[in-house]
Amino acid sequence: MKNRKAEKLRNEFDKGFHEGFTLTDILKRQWRLGNLIGRGGFGNVYTVFPCDSSQVSEYKISDFSAKIEPHSNGPLFTEVAFYQRVATQEKISNWCSKKGLKFLGIPPYLSTGCDKTNKPHRFIILARLGLNVENIWQEMNKNFSTSTIYQIGYRLLECLEYIHQFGYSHGDIKTSNLMTGYNDDLTNCRIYLMDFGLACSFMNKSIHKQYKEDPKRRHDGTIEYTSLDAHNGVAVSRRGDLVNLGFVILHLLQGDLPWISLISDKEKVLFEKSM
Repeated sequence: MKNRKAEKLRNEFDKGFHEGFTLTDILKRQWRLGNLIGRGGFGNVYTVFPCDSSQVSEYKISDFSAKIEPHSNGPLFTEVAFYQRVATQEKISNWCSKKGLKFLGIPPYLSTGCDKTNKPHRFIILARLGLNVENIWQEMNKNFSTSTIYQIGYRLLECLEYIHQFGYSHGDIKTSNLMTGYNDDLTNCRIYLMDFGLACSFMNKSIHKQYKEDPKRRHDGTIEYTSLDAHNGVAVSRRGDLVNLGFVILHLLQGDLPWISLISDKEKVLFEKSM
């Protein structure tokens, strides 16, 4: 029954947002939908084209994407808030200048908006990205070179240093949330960290929030990579992100995680990770 309902909602979504449909962002700029390039549990990702390219010439970006989800969905609201508070292009540019970086793997953010043509939907406009690292890894028979894996880890550490200095954690680092640049491959290791729908602030008025276990939040996140803190129901902080990243690197190095056969039993996974 749930599958039928989900399929019905998805069909309604697809009919409402078709190729050629126009979105208007909060700056009154219009974007024309292209083809569907991704589908998630809550919405879709499309290529988009500015109806007036002169309005976006300052960004030095030629390929764009739009993620669209029902307005009531929390993750996209969280992601938009994260970009607006933490990851504007100006802030990222200033950080790169300060650190002497030519690249930081956080997708360039352009705008957001709400469409009420049918049911209310929220959208976010980002630079279009390329290939999913998980898919590349699978196509290469789970065999990345050690050098490539370490470079991926290094790129992600740069991203985490940036978002952590703003007092935010990502909360869901995994290979399917890593992407190459558009028309890139892994040779230059320009890896982007995607999906900030679970990003949260671990600071309160410049003070780190108290370590507090919440039984209702036990095992939150993607179980293979979930940190020990998240298993215990603690909101993800810097430590949680770094443990999360460590599990991702271990997965890429070994091909599988030691607890992969146990993921249907979250308590057993926690026990194995604690050993």
